[in-house]
Amino acid sequence: MRSDLSRLLAFIGLVFALADERVVAASGPFAVTLDGNIIHIASGFSFPNKIGEFQRVMTRQYDSAGQGVSVGYEVERPRIAATIYIYPSNGRLLETEFVVRENGIVAQHQDTKLVDHGTGFVSPKKIPALLANYEYTDSFAGKVQPLRSRLLVVRRGDWNIEYRFTYAASEGANGASLVDSLQNGFVWPETIPPSQSSGATGKKGKP
Repeated sequence: MRSDLSRLLAFIGLVFALADERVVAASGPFAVTLDGNIIHIASGFSFPNKIGEFQRVMTRQYDSAGQGVSVGYEVERPRIAATIYIYPSNGRLLETEFVVRENGIVAQHQDTKLVDHGTGFVSPKKIPALLANYEYTDSFAGKVQPLRSRLLVVRRGDWNIEYRFTYAASEGANGASLVDSLQNGFVWPETIPPSQSSGATGKKGKP
């Protein structure tokens, strides 16, 4: 009997060891893999340590259920800040969500100027997204200067995926090219589970 129990415990230990081969820890709404990537448990999105020249620098949780989160990336030189938000749509039309996010940018920066507005693409699979580019003046990289900001919002199932980029307007095409590299290089999961929006309020706070 004791030998059977020992074998059972050894088998359970092996199962857990194999399960831990890829995911070694969980921190709030994220699981951490052995290679240092983090996975948003609710949506299945994986956020690597690096995407091209962008280094992952922060995570944030917006609701107690861990449904709404953001992950920040940066390039140090030239300084470019990027944030990817994942949050439940809660039944709101994508076009309405996009206008809400646009209004948030305008409310934060009174001198906001719309540069262009239309459709862009995200991920290596070129998924269509609503897009707008803006210019405004604010403190960034240690000084007040003219900035470029890009907003993209896209829907997959019950989830909104939002991209925000900020960089000095003086970087011009070089800054835009780096922004494109993350926008096109962030890989989406093949399948995304439904959100549990009944326990979440979506993204909150300053985008």
